[in-house]
Amino acid sequence: MVRPVLRRGGALVVVLALAGCGSGPSREDFLQEANAVCAQHRETIEAAASQVLAGGSLPSPEQFGRLTMQTIVPELTAQFRELGELEAPEDLTDDVEAYVAQGEGVVAQLKQDPSLIADAANFTELNEKATQTGLSDACSVGPE
Repeated sequence: MVRPVLRRGGALVVVLALAGCGSGPSREDFLQEANAVCAQHRETIEAAASQVLAGGSLPSPEQFGRLTMQTIVPELTAQFRELGELEAPEDLTDDVEAYVAQGEGVVAQLKQDPSLIADAANFTELNEKATQTGLSDACSVGPE
């Protein structure tokens, strides 16, 4: 940003306002954007899960497997990729990178064994990392 600060004898003296350059987004701005990413993917997952759970009976293991492989894994893959592409403020960079790496590991485990989605305990550590980072419940993974 260029701001005029002083006029003398017709000459314009300007100062480049460099405050904030290179400091990245604020913590609040980053968390707002990150939480919006999570909310978008969570909405898609919840809509698909609602269809599988409709009717009042528990889905079969095959139905849970299809939900996991056709919706949950692709949505979480996209979520962690998008979160990894966001510019985090310096004080959150390490936490965000750790959360994304851990989330990618969870997705890899789900690809190997889709039945893991049924047990919330499989996601405790990841969800605790999300909370420590300041992310909303929309960034939590697994059943509630």
